[in-house]
Amino acid sequence: MGQKTFAKAMGVPEYQVSRWKNGFFSQVSMMLAVLEYGIEDEEMAELTRRLATYLTKEKAPKNGEFFEA
Repeated sequence: MGQKTFAKAMGVPEYQVSRWKNGFFSQVSMMLAVLEYGIEDEEMAELTRRLATYLTKEKAPKNGEFFEA
């Protein structure tokens, strides 16, 4: 599926999908890859597990709920 089709399906402008692709999606992809291959760093592993949990829920986390300060 291309950016234009994805943007239309999501109801957002195509430029927004480009921003997601270059920012959030690339970070999520890296975190999911870490989950798949396993890592030694427990803090990163915990963040990745939490991300996977959030991705399986219907509601997105509220601001401040994803990463601790």
